[in-house]
Amino acid sequence: MKVAFARGLQTGEALAASVSCAGSSSSGSIPTLEGIFAEILVDNILKLYDCIVIVGIFVLFLSQLPSFHSLRHLNLLSTLLCLGFCICGIAGSVISGLSSEAPIKDYSVQGSSIHIMFGVFNSVSIMMTAYANPIIVEIQATLEPPSTAKILKGLLVCYSVVLSTFFSVSISGYWAFGNSVAGVVFTSMEPFAPLWLTILGNAFGCIQTIIATVVYLQPMFAKYEGMVADVNAEQFSLRNVFPRIVGRSLLVGIAVLLAAMLPFFEDFSALMGAFGFIPLCIILPLWFYNVVFDGKRTLRNRLVHMLNGVIIGISMVVTALGTIAAVRKIVLDIDTYSLFPAS
Repeated sequence: MKVAFARGLQTGEALAASVSCAGSSSSGSIPTLEGIFAEILVDNILKLYDCIVIVGIFVLFLSQLPSFHSLRHLNLLSTLLCLGFCICGIAGSVISGLSSEAPIKDYSVQGSSIHIMFGVFNSVSIMMTAYANPIIVEIQATLEPPSTAKILKGLLVCYSVVLSTFFSVSISGYWAFGNSVAGVVFTSMEPFAPLWLTILGNAFGCIQTIIATVVYLQPMFAKYEGMVADVNAEQFSLRNVFPRIVGRSLLVGIAVLLAAMLPFFEDFSALMGAFGFIPLCIILPLWFYNVVFDGKRTLRNRLVHMLNGVIIGISMVVTALGTIAAVRKIVLDIDTYSLFPAS
């Protein structure tokens, strides 16, 4: 039952993250294809859903790669794109912050105490969605034994890239623009940084999130193909290729349709982080550890059990408050929502 719950949560998070990434490649709180077209086209007639469909076409093509292993080169490219985005973001922020026409910076936190509190938990939930990318290393279950050292090495690399890129861009952007910084930092730096720099940064982020969409879809593909594939037939036989193409195309189509209908990525990213990624990344692994090693009552295990229990308790509180904060934000923003928005 516990494993089934974890698998169901993982599958749901994979779909939700895929929808969010598909839309985020086009618009939202991270770099955008829509932003690139707005910069290079004088009369940009493309709508938001047009950009999402363009992203979907690239995802549809890349999603035909058969396994996690076949994505290894794309994962390397994704890492390089993260670093490129980081460099562009920092450079643009420094140029903007040192500009003679730089805006007045205000680093104060706006709003009432309740607003600030819910904002903190909402932000923590969004950060969990962002920092949970390395969980893919843990769930793919394709490593040859001994797998522990390889998983640890993979997680260290993932978190090193995530922390170095995310924090450096966040800190430099906040330094340059204060609390007026936009969700897409390149939007704030448009009047100050070179045009080519903002286009390049948006392009790096857009391509990276296309790759992330493909990666997040893989657990769903594996689940689907485990039910329909013939293990006795060749991987690239017609018997296995046809249902793979049809099923993967259908799943990508569903993700793209939902992204075009509901492109409210920041709010739903917070809900995903609070309700999905905190339990999946923190609570369930520690809970399973305590269950598996419950019989070994050594002093070390007792201390580990106690520490895990404290972390689980704190994480459950954060999950509850983060979910409330995310739902509250969605309710507050509901008036700005519409199906298939043009921008």
